[in-house]
Amino acid sequence: MYKLDHNQNIAFVADVHLKTDDGPSLEKILNFLDGLKNEEVKHLFILGDFFNFWVNSRFLIQKAYAPVLEKFKDLHQSGIKITYLTGNRDFLITWYYRDRDEVEIFDKPLLGKLGDKTIYLAHGDELCSNDQHYQFYKTIIRNRLLGLLIRSLPGKIKEAIAQHMSKTSRKIIKDKTKETLGVTEPALEKIFDRGVDIVIHGHTHNNYIREAGTSGKKKKVFGLGDWSKTGHFLLYNASNRKFIQKQI
Repeated sequence: MYKLDHNQNIAFVADVHLKTDDGPSLEKILNFLDGLKNEEVKHLFILGDFFNFWVNSRFLIQKAYAPVLEKFKDLHQSGIKITYLTGNRDFLITWYYRDRDEVEIFDKPLLGKLGDKTIYLAHGDELCSNDQHYQFYKTIIRNRLLGLLIRSLPGKIKEAIAQHMSKTSRKIIKDKTKETLGVTEPALEKIFDRGVDIVIHGHTHNNYIREAGTSGKKKKVFGLGDWSKTGHFLLYNASNRKFIQKQI
């Protein structure tokens, strides 16, 4: 069980989708990361897809992502812990942080303890059980052997593949209904049956708070919005033990 310190402010963010050629978004993201110090945040959880896509290309990293990666180092050195749960666009980042200590990285959901509450943290794509096409695609793209093959390709080729996959994904999503893309009640019930009190997830790009019932008890579900128009993140305020939705 992962331990979260309920005496510290904690921030949760997902689906920033930083693109390689998006200067304004980069500035907003860096301002957000700098602002965590003003919020007295001691732990930042990134719940996937912070980057629009990730391939382990030195050229790509230096061209587009270096400022953010340097900011992660700065936060780490200033005493802010960063825990990164990979999403469907950036799961290959686990290779990059395998031998670096400034970011703690996981490629699966986390079950944690926050005070007396059990909390489930995840990118959230596994909760969209109606999207069977995507769930099948996920089993293929997350295959370790395929990951090794992609990793061995030249950087330019990896970037071209990632760009193509990103465009294809956007086209497929446009043709799907909200019911297909959304988190399902059966998926939540399975999580709550494990003794979970709070679910925090991304992936759906919907910023919301809702209550879900299981065995007569109400549990909280927090969805983290995307950054297409504005920036959203969730803040756990240690002083009053409450979660607050924040907008950049």
